[in-house]
Amino acid sequence: MLKLITAFIFFILPLNFSYLDYAYPIRAFKAQTGRSRFGDCLSIIYTTKYLSCKYNLPVLFTKFNNYDELEIQKSIDSQENNFIYFNNIIKINNETEIRHYNEDTLFIVDVNFSLNKEEMSPQAVHDADNDFKKLIKLTRPIQPACPKLDKNIIKVALHVRKGGGYDLPLLSKDALDLENYNPENVIDADELAIEHQKKRFYFSDVRWPFKFPPDSFYLKQILYIYKLLNNKPLHVHIFTDDPNPKCIMEKYKKFINNPNITFSCRQQDNAHDKNVVDDFFAMSTFDCLIRPVSFYSENIQRIGNFKIVIFPAHGIWVKNDILIIDEVKTITK
Repeated sequence: MLKLITAFIFFILPLNFSYLDYAYPIRAFKAQTGRSRFGDCLSIIYTTKYLSCKYNLPVLFTKFNNYDELEIQKSIDSQENNFIYFNNIIKINNETEIRHYNEDTLFIVDVNFSLNKEEMSPQAVHDADNDFKKLIKLTRPIQPACPKLDKNIIKVALHVRKGGGYDLPLLSKDALDLENYNPENVIDADELAIEHQKKRFYFSDVRWPFKFPPDSFYLKQILYIYKLLNNKPLHVHIFTDDPNPKCIMEKYKKFINNPNITFSCRQQDNAHDKNVVDDFFAMSTFDCLIRPVSFYSENIQRIGNFKIVIFPAHGIWVKNDILIIDEVKTITK
C-alpha cells in the first residue's frame, strides 16, 4: 500500500486548486508531455486544454523540455505545494472514454489522443485557443530570424522538414523538373506506405509523406503565393532541422531565379535539437507560412496571425521513389 501511495505522489503533479473549487469527488485531465518533442508537447497541452474547456474540468501540466522558457512554467510551479489523489487513473485515447468515468478520475492525455475535428465544440476551441496562447507565451523577447525588411515586402516562413539525423532518411528523389509522368506509374502516398510495409521502417517520407514533403512542394507554393499576391516582393526564410540550411537555400534560390523573391536562413549551428524554441516563435511573426503536416508547425499556425497558410493535403509516388504533393490546403485571411 505504501508503494502504491508513493507511486501516486511521483506520478501525479500537484494541482493549483482546492476541493472547494470543484464538486467532490472530482475529475481532471493531465497533460502527459514527459520526454516528448517540443511540437508533440504543445499539441498535448492544447488537446488537454480543449478538453478542460469543453468539460469544465481542471487540468494538470507536467514538465517538458524548454517549459521554463514559457508562461506555463508558472502554472507548473504553482502546483508543487498542493497534492491531489485519485482512485482512478485512466489513459484515454478519445472522448468516448471520458463518459465512462463519472467521478474521482484522472484522465491521462498523451500524444496518441485523437480529437474528432468534425465534432469539436466551437466555443471550447475559442476558449482553448486563447488559453493556449497565454500558456505558451515566450517569457523573453522573440529573436528575429531575418534582417529587418521594408514593410512592403511579404515575409514567408518556410518550415522544411528533412529529419536532421533524428528521423530516418528520406526515399524521394529530387524531381524539381518533373512535369509529366505516366499515370500508370502513380500510386497514392498512403497506399505506398501500406503496400511497402518494410519501407515504412526505413524511410520517413514513406511513413509520413506530408510531414516530409519534397522540395518541389515548397517551391511550387512560393511561386503560388507570389502570383496570388500580384507579384509583390517576397522574402523567404528557411527554417529547417537540416544541419546545412545554406544548401537548401541556394538550391531554392537557383530554382526560383527571381530578383523579386529573396531568401535567407540560419548561417551556422543548426540541428534538429537546436533553435527549436527560437524558430517556433520566430515563424509565428511572419506574414505567410508554408508548412508540412506536423504538430510543431500546426501549433505555429495556431498562435500566428498569417495572411496565408499552405500545407499538403494529398500526395502520390511516381515510380515508387519520387514523391509529389498534388493537392494542398490553403487558408487565407
